[in-house]
Amino acid sequence: DGGPIMAPKRMSTVILPAWVESAAPRKNTKTTADPKQALAANILALGDCETPEQQKALVFEMLGPDYLQRLCPTENRILVITYVWPQRRLIRNEAGAVVGHLDLPTQTINANRFEGKTGLIIAIGETAFKYSGQWPWEGRKGKIGDWISYRASDAPERGYTGQDGSTMLWGRVIEDGLVEGFTSDPRSIF
Repeated sequence: DGGPIMAPKRMSTVILPAWVESAAPRKNTKTTADPKQALAANILALGDCETPEQQKALVFEMLGPDYLQRLCPTENRILVITYVWPQRRLIRNEAGAVVGHLDLPTQTINANRFEGKTGLIIAIGETAFKYSGQWPWEGRKGKIGDWISYRASDAPERGYTGQDGSTMLWGRVIEDGLVEGFTSDPRSIF
């Protein structure tokens, strides 16, 4: 039209916190016969977890108490479940009060699967983090329940089933020497 472009009225200032915050998890885990639906639902369920500790507990709950009888890596391999960033981010005003939230699109949540750089150790091969030949392993030895960092291209992706066979999770297999480090909080690496 050639008319002037009007600037929108200024709204109250909202600040996305520097530290990722999320709302309480909705616990929408699914058990279904369709593997694609189960994986998608479980990625979203992991994204609903408020903290890494909640996500860790949910992963082990989904895998079930006897999962080590089904998932046994060989030699120096480690099985990890990829960390999923929170799906819901809280928006706070300058005073720190929550004024709303943003739900990330499913595509962003699923990007965790392909680009994830941190994961939860769920199983360790017999020779992982041990003496192997000429030199002994030096440094920290990983254990089940540790969060590790790695290069996604060093760790082929795998799907793992839970206790009933219908609960599925995305993870990776990585050799112990390719683990880049350990972290107490997977949100500190991106």
